[in-house]
Amino acid sequence: MLWKNAIDALGDRTIKILKQTRPELEVRALWPASMAPFPAEHLLFARYSSLKPPLKRNEGSCLFLCLDSENIDTARWGDYDNVAAVSGEAMFEECLEILEDFFRECGDLERRHQRMLDLIVENADLTALINEVADIYQHYSDIVDNSLNIMAISENIAPPTEHLLQDHQLKYVEPHVVQYLRHSGNLDKMQRRAPVLVEDIPRNTYAYSVPIFVGATVKGGYLCVFVTKGETLSPAQLLYLPRTARLLSLEMQKSRSNSISKSTYFSHLLLEMLQGSPPTIASYEQRFKAFHYELRRWKNIIVMRLDTDLPPAADIHVLCRTLQSLFGNCVYMIHEDDLIFLISRDETLNITQEELTRWREYTHANGLRMGVGSVFENPTQAGISLQQARQALALCDRFAPGETLCLYDEVRMLDMVEKLSVKGDLQAMCFPPLLHLLQEDDSDPQASLVYTLECYLKNQQSVSATCKELFIHRNTLYYRLDKVRDIMNCDFSCPEYVAQIALTFTILRYLGQLPRRQ
Repeated sequence: MLWKNAIDALGDRTIKILKQTRPELEVRALWPASMAPFPAEHLLFARYSSLKPPLKRNEGSCLFLCLDSENIDTARWGDYDNVAAVSGEAMFEECLEILEDFFRECGDLERRHQRMLDLIVENADLTALINEVADIYQHYSDIVDNSLNIMAISENIAPPTEHLLQDHQLKYVEPHVVQYLRHSGNLDKMQRRAPVLVEDIPRNTYAYSVPIFVGATVKGGYLCVFVTKGETLSPAQLLYLPRTARLLSLEMQKSRSNSISKSTYFSHLLLEMLQGSPPTIASYEQRFKAFHYELRRWKNIIVMRLDTDLPPAADIHVLCRTLQSLFGNCVYMIHEDDLIFLISRDETLNITQEELTRWREYTHANGLRMGVGSVFENPTQAGISLQQARQALALCDRFAPGETLCLYDEVRMLDMVEKLSVKGDLQAMCFPPLLHLLQEDDSDPQASLVYTLECYLKNQQSVSATCKELFIHRNTLYYRLDKVRDIMNCDFSCPEYVAQIALTFTILRYLGQLPRRQ
């Protein structure tokens, strides 16, 4: 091995060698990790027997010295800033070989990083970049944000363990893993700018982690390169890992990927929930708890259409924060033309009347319209509740245009009738005694027997509630109900008859055949 080979491999780059006592460490500690690759210093090779003092003090120069004499005077290299000295020609040649390999690997990494820079210029996303990182280091890699939620994972190089793959498919680091990292001190180690080996002993995984800084001090996340137990990255790879992170930071600044937050994380989870995957309740509960949100037992989806249901001057972000406090225990996302809220509770199966009154007052006062889907328990049913909320808005547009709080539970029968209308003659599905009452009822709409019966059944046959809604005396209600019984000739307190009457009322309403009310 000739010295010229090592110098040729170095090319026009320069390198700093630190003083060490062992030759193998002298080569492996070529740079402090905090330094940029190839600082502006010179690497000099010499034998002690032919060493000449420099003409002037070489500040920043580095001397790699072979001690080929028995009488050594350290003063002879005192004017050199950094000296690495080895004894024996064989060891010197061995170190030169290591240096040559090191320089050659640095040159290859330099070219690969130029390729990464080209990808960034070509607007490649983080997934493409992390795949390039995996190719460069030949190890499975990922990027996680400050909350340890996964922003990008390499797809072309498999992870070292199945458990790790499961975690990454869920797109978050499980809470018990975060707890272990914190208690083991690994989270503290990950804050350093230099690459550190993070050991996750319970899962038998090991990763070199380096922070990604967006700007001088703002940390945008972490780059992790996974290795197997006992395996290490090469000195050149460790040297370039912070530089790789700096290139990733360029893309994160350009694409604002570093703005991943609690809101966008929940948006991702909520979108998965609306699409019905993954299928288990436990997986959703764990993932929501990663940000300290309790996914409680009973849930509803609330929808506002951004194109029609918001006043022109509405500030969506201010509105969302206001609605979060109004709903309580909710997360939201903007998807397509909808503003979608997920609210959850443990106290009761349905939304309380107190809540509904508060929501209705707020929507009336602010010119807003909201569709509310039915309550559900299984998170995979969120998509159904979303469709119900949208359908509630659509039905209210047609049958109750002045209503601002559109509950699917209040228009469910209308939705059923609309679906039945596609399959057959709705008029044939009506309850004949009620149609007879409609023909015989020629009274004023406000005193309508049909309207009285509808209110009476809607109020669950409560005399006091019906009288309050119709503003009539009890005796008046009793008189009207007696007339209804005589005309219909049926006992409408029978559950079977009540169900048929309710369906008929909905059909008549859908067909526009109910008397208009004042």
